[in-house]
Amino acid sequence: MTTETPPNPTAPKPSPRSRAFPVVLGLVTAAIGGFFCFHMASAYLRIKATHEWPEVPCLITRSHIVEFQPVPNVSPRYRLDVEFFYEFEGQSLQSNLLRSRERTTTKRDQAEQWQARFPAGSEAICHVNPDDPSHAVLELESLAVGYTIWFPGLFVVGGLGMAWRALRRQ
Repeated sequence: MTTETPPNPTAPKPSPRSRAFPVVLGLVTAAIGGFFCFHMASAYLRIKATHEWPEVPCLITRSHIVEFQPVPNVSPRYRLDVEFFYEFEGQSLQSNLLRSRERTTTKRDQAEQWQARFPAGSEAICHVNPDDPSHAVLELESLAVGYTIWFPGLFVVGGLGMAWRALRRQ
C-alpha cells in the first residue's frame, strides 16, 4: 500500500518561466544526442553495406607511402598510395582506394605495415560495389561505430528525461 503525500499548500508553485530553462536545456541536449545518433547510424549502415559487397581477386600494381603535411608546423602524415586492377562482370576495372575513407597515420612504421600487406605485384581480394563497379576497396572499415551509438543515445534519453521532469514539476 502506497501513500501519496498531500500537496503542501504553502509551498511556492514554480513559475512557467522557472521551468522553461530545464525544459529547453533538456530538449537541446536530446536534439544534439539525436543528431549524433543519426550520423553514427548512417555511418554504420554505409559501412555495413560494404561488408556485403562481392569479393573478387585483384592485382596490386602500385603501392608506395606518401608523406604529406596537411597544415604547416605539424607532424607529417603518411598514407598508402595503392592502385589495383580487377575484373567484375566481364569488365576490367581499376581502383586506388585502400578503404572507403582515406586512412592516414602520423607513424611511418604503421604506413609501412599497410604497405607490407599490399605490396606491388601481389594479388589480394578487393570488395566491389555492385551498384558502381568502378568503386572497389582493399580493406573494409570496422563496424565499431554501430557498437558505440549507445553513448549519444544517453544524451537523448537524459535530455528527454530532464525536460519531462521539469514539465511534471508541480
